[in-house]
Amino acid sequence: MGVPHPSTKERFLSLEDTLLLAHQMFDDDDRPFVGDVLHLERPLNRPQPVRRPPIMVGGGGERKTLRLVAQYADACNLFATGLGPEGSVEQAVERLGRLGDAGIDHVILGMANDADPTAYGLLADVVAQIA
Repeated sequence: MGVPHPSTKERFLSLEDTLLLAHQMFDDDDRPFVGDVLHLERPLNRPQPVRRPPIMVGGGGERKTLRLVAQYADACNLFATGLGPEGSVEQAVERLGRLGDAGIDHVILGMANDADPTAYGLLADVVAQIA
């Protein structure tokens, strides 16, 4: 179909360039940007935001993605299971507690089987214990 699909390495280079460029533009710096993939003579961000928008990077790669999160992002989107079919409320609370100990202060829980009415009760129990 003619849609380019760069290699994983090229996509990560583009992502890192984009993150660097976003920081530069949010700092109202219009000097030339020369990255590995992106090159701009005068990157403008007009009008400037009232406050710098937070940057979220999603993915689960420990070597590349999490390095980018640590260097450039304010938040990350990790994909991990909390309460599985074999999991218990206590296990979920313990796991969420470990995330809190690691500095994570927001968690969004998705429900794989929202048609199962017992899932809502389990989630309510987890929330009640954490609160």
